[in-house]
Order: sequence, then structure tokens, then C-alpha cells
Amino acid sequence: DNGPLISYLALRGKCRACQAPIAERYFIVEIIAALIVGSLFLYELVTGAANIPGFQHYHHAGILWIVLYTKWPVMGIYLYHVMMFCAVLTFALMEWDGLRAPTRLSFSVILTFAALAIAIPTLQPVSFDAYLPVTAPPVVPEMIWRGVTCLLGGLAGWAIAGAFRRLHSGREFAWSLVLLGVSLGWQATLTIALLWMVIRFLLKLTWTSRPRWLAATPLLFALAMLHHPFWRFFSQFWWRLAG
Repeated sequence: DNGPLISYLALRGKCRACQAPIAERYFIVEIIAALIVGSLFLYELVTGAANIPGFQHYHHAGILWIVLYTKWPVMGIYLYHVMMFCAVLTFALMEWDGLRAPTRLSFSVILTFAALAIAIPTLQPVSFDAYLPVTAPPVVPEMIWRGVTCLLGGLAGWAIAGAFRRLHSGREFAWSLVLLGVSLGWQATLTIALLWMVIRFLLKLTWTSRPRWLAATPLLFALAMLHHPFWRFFSQFWWRLAG
């Protein structure tokens, strides 16, 4: 009776014992979680992280070469991003319910993702030093650069949230942007934020009263999910600016 999706359909949305209705929210959230795991499996894991800019790709891809003959760097990236999107989804659901994300919990989540990105090089393929001019052999350890990248990404997310304060002042929106900045870097975070601003403006022109599912953080989550398959494509824009 606790199996995702199938049990809800088998029980027809009601408790087996008392026949009390089970909220559709649980079913919808399980579908979204399945979408996160399944979509990233198809366009990130099976392809050998072809959507990740700066990642050293393999000569072969597919379930056989990536999953069965496990390529652990790709598997780590996949699991890291699945957890990241689940965390952003949690912030979005908190905003949906009118709750405030606890500061201690939010800091713990962000620090955990930052620590993983600093400790495991493949989780952060777009390092900050890649945008610096190459004039001499690097003397700064790579771990320091990864820490700087996480810090700048988090600060970028926080600054963007502050700039959008007039549009939305919820802490969940800010925490989500900081988490995206730490996990994906400032380039991806700025791209997602620009998409959010454009879509939010268009929706404001279209909808007289905004539905709850178009709240700031749920919309940010949706756009981050849409951005992720094309991350490598969008990153080329920043490379051109830096070059």
C-alpha cells in the first residue's frame, strides 16, 4: 500500500482500512519525482553526461556502456543532480503550502551539496578558473578553485534573489537559487533566472490571477528542469562572452 504511484491507483485514492480519501498531492509529487529520476536517466546518465558542459565524454554511451559497465563519474553526476532537483522541489512544496524553510535545514542542505562538489571534482565540471586567462601554470590547488566556484555560485544565486525581491520575497525562492548556484555554477543559475524573469513577465500579461502552481519557486523548479538538458548549449553563450 506504500508503493509509489501504483498503490494510489490500486487503492483508487482511498485508504484501504477506513476509505478516507488520500490527497491527490501525493500522487502528483510522486509523478514529479519519477520525472526527475527518469528524465535525468535518459538525457544525462545514458548519454554519458552529454548535457554537462566541460565534462570529459566517453567514446561510447548507452545503458550497456554507462550503466552496466558502470562509469562512476557519470553515475555520481546523475545522483548529485537528482538529489539537487529533489531538494529544489522540496523548497517549492514548502512555498506551495505557505511554510517557511527552516534556516538550519536550508544551510545544511546547501553546505552538503557544496562539500560534495568540492570533494568530488567531476560534480563541478564548470570551474571558475576556466574563465580566467591562461598566462602561467596554475599554482592554486583545484580544490580551492572548486570552493571558489561554489562560493561565487551561491553568492550569485543570493544576489539574483535579492534583485527579484520586489517580484517575490519568499526565502524558499532564495534558498533554491543559492542551491542552484552552488551545484551548477553562476552561469547556469543566471541563465535560469533570466528565463524565470521572462516567463514570469509573460505569465503576468496572460493571467489576471496567478494560479498557485505558478508561484515563484515552483516555476523556478520547472525552468531549472527544462534548462538542464540544454545546459551544454546555454553554456556556450557564456564561453563566447568570456572568450
